[in-house]
Amino acid sequence: MTSKERVRKALAHQEPDRVPTFELAFSTKLASEALSRPVFFPRSGGASLKRIIQANAAGREAVREIIDEGTRTQVEVFTRFDYDAMYLIPTEFLQPVAGSFGLFGSNYLFDVTINQIAPDTWEVRAGREFWTIYRYEQNSDAFFCLDDFIQRGGIEAFRRYVEALEKNSTEINLYTQDALESVRLAVELTRSGNLFIFGHGDICHPNDQAYLPVFLEAAATEPELVDRFFEATTQGILPLVRAQLELGVDGILGATDWCFKSGPIMSPNMIRRFMIPHLKTIAQLTHQYGKLFVQHLDGNTESILPLLIDEVGIDGYHAIEPTAGMDIAKLKEQYGRRITLLGNVDCGHLLTNQTPQEVKEHTRQLIRSAAPGGGFILSSSNAIHDAIPMENLQAMLQAASEYGVYPIQ
Repeated sequence: MTSKERVRKALAHQEPDRVPTFELAFSTKLASEALSRPVFFPRSGGASLKRIIQANAAGREAVREIIDEGTRTQVEVFTRFDYDAMYLIPTEFLQPVAGSFGLFGSNYLFDVTINQIAPDTWEVRAGREFWTIYRYEQNSDAFFCLDDFIQRGGIEAFRRYVEALEKNSTEINLYTQDALESVRLAVELTRSGNLFIFGHGDICHPNDQAYLPVFLEAAATEPELVDRFFEATTQGILPLVRAQLELGVDGILGATDWCFKSGPIMSPNMIRRFMIPHLKTIAQLTHQYGKLFVQHLDGNTESILPLLIDEVGIDGYHAIEPTAGMDIAKLKEQYGRRITLLGNVDCGHLLTNQTPQEVKEHTRQLIRSAAPGGGFILSSSNAIHDAIPMENLQAMLQAASEYGVYPIQ
């Protein structure tokens, strides 16, 4: 089977020739080691995000260059390791105000000026009112939102931001048109079937923004304003989802985290009110094109997984974090006939600190628990990060090759 055929079989709850493999993101360090050259790999740490903001500060041609380089690198790396599926976020190469690492729609504030205001610190500004400050910390390789106009201005500033999003056009603009070149290129590079491409589509939850406390306060005190926020941001993401589907991605995946290890960041009732209807709209659009929708969530999702399955209609769930108490064998028994499970080799301790033989044995047991009958795609419990030794990554993939051949013993 080709990789595309293999993943489609797994998503259809049928047994392919072997268990497919997938990762949400990948280490720049390991990618550079595998390809024997320094590479730019989006979503692989703060240094990559630093390069993205620097390219956006330099102008459109610099952004186009990283779009081409970053897309080619992703396809090359996943092909080099014989993965079956990868995830591409076209907007991750862009830097609007309140950027959320690429998880945003076409009506965000793209007409910005970007100035370095201190070492490894940048201000992104749209007009006089809207601004965000980002910082890169080299020691931890972290790139994060340090401050923004909503955190400073409270709910009234959030209200003005929502009003701006509502007024902005949701049509594909010059910026998002450039970003979609990554999808065109990835689809072209994988026409042979060597990779299944998940495009991006999700609600825009500001989980990584400095104004998150203001957003949560608004959810409790002015819920209608948060309703408007999700309506505006979802209307902004839908044209991008549609464009990716028409360009030929094989499926759509959402990757905005809104759970901790202890449970969701908002109550299940709030999630049902604010988020589920809009996530359902994205899933329904995906299904209209005959493609499947997968939701990524870190943390413990037990209290909201029924909402995602019964009300949103997700077709798959990633990453099933074991250190958050997520038991993939239990989920296979509960939901294995309804959704495909993607995960859940622990990337926090097992892949980082244990021996290759321990990784291989754990992966073997995982395959025995989750793979029979199909509906399973092997991946880490989040991503392959820089702290994972190459030999442990290879041990996991070798176990998939050795023990993942159907029928599973």
